[in-house]
This record gives sequence, structure tokens and C-alpha cells, in this order.
Amino acid sequence: MMVRARCAPQVARIASLRSSPLIGSAGCTAAKSYCRITPRGDVTPCPYLPLVAGNVREQPFHQIWQDAALFRRLREETPGGRCGGCAFKELCGGCRARTFALSGDLMREDPWCAYQPEETLQPMQAAILTWTPEAEARVQRIPSFIRERAKRAIERYAQAQQVLQITPAVMTATLEGLGRRPVSPTSAASRDRSKDVRREQP
Repeated sequence: MMVRARCAPQVARIASLRSSPLIGSAGCTAAKSYCRITPRGDVTPCPYLPLVAGNVREQPFHQIWQDAALFRRLREETPGGRCGGCAFKELCGGCRARTFALSGDLMREDPWCAYQPEETLQPMQAAILTWTPEAEARVQRIPSFIRERAKRAIERYAQAQQVLQITPAVMTATLEGLGRRPVSPTSAASRDRSKDVRREQP
């Protein structure tokens, strides 16, 4: 069973403590690697936040994504309360939509998170990871709009497994751990041949 707790981002803390591959699939991604565009063209950080960063009918999307004050605030400002002092804030971040809905303040602590940060707990230090040329080439084949998110998922999985070099095998293990079966070149070619055969049938 797959659990994608986007609106319960605190699952990232639990995943990191258990070295779970879900660590790469948890945490709030609003305005960081994800946003919503409504049918009217309004751009919001996520479907649950009614705050509008801009409109793609009025300005290019890349300008909104890079320069909108709302998006920059979500990326750069430290949340208040327990979220701001939590060692897992980079992995989790709390649900910004929930804090806004319940308090009207976008950057308050997530009221639904029961975790109490320990004063002596130090933020996790990220290990220095290297990518093999084969892994770099493979990650470049990922569509650009999701590439950075995929890289973070792979790197978090590698850190949880105490792996310092990312190889194609590590990338495959990450996908398998997230419940996604990687498509091999052989299987992809077989699928394409099957499509060709179906098209040729009368």
C-alpha cells in the first residue's frame, strides 16, 4: 500500500528515522517543486491555498515561479513556532495551507503536528554525495519540470541508506522503494513493438 502524505508532511520525520524510502516522497513541496494553475490561469502554491502568486495569462509562468513574492516567501522564510525550531524543517516544513486555514497566518507552526522538537536535537547534516557519470546521464532524461524533485528523492534515499555515491542501481532502488517499477529499455522496446503490431492489424 502506498501512502503519499503531502498534507501530513511530518511523515518525513518518521521516514527519516526509519531510513524509509518514503523520505524522498514526503514533505511539503508547495512553491518549491510544485504549484497549481487554475483554469483561469491563476498560479497558487497548492490546490488548498487560495493565495494567488500571479496569472499565466498576464505574465510568463517562469517569471511567476522565480520572482513572485508569495513563492519566494514560502521558499526563504523560516516558519514560526515549533516548525521553525525543528531539526526536520528542511524535510517536512509543515503544511502551509493548514496553518493559513486555521490561523490566517501562512508561516505559523503546523497545528496538527504533535511532535515537540527537543532543544538538544541538532539539524541533520547532509552527507556529501557524488553522482557517477552514468547516473548523471540517466537523471538528465527525467523531464525538467520534475527533475530536481526526483534528484532530491534519490539523494534523500541515498543518505538514509548511508550511500555516498549515486549510481543507476541506487536510482532504481529509490524508485522500487517508492513503489514505482522502473521501465527498462528492453520492456519499453517490447511495448513499442506491441503498439506497432496492433496498428498493423486490419
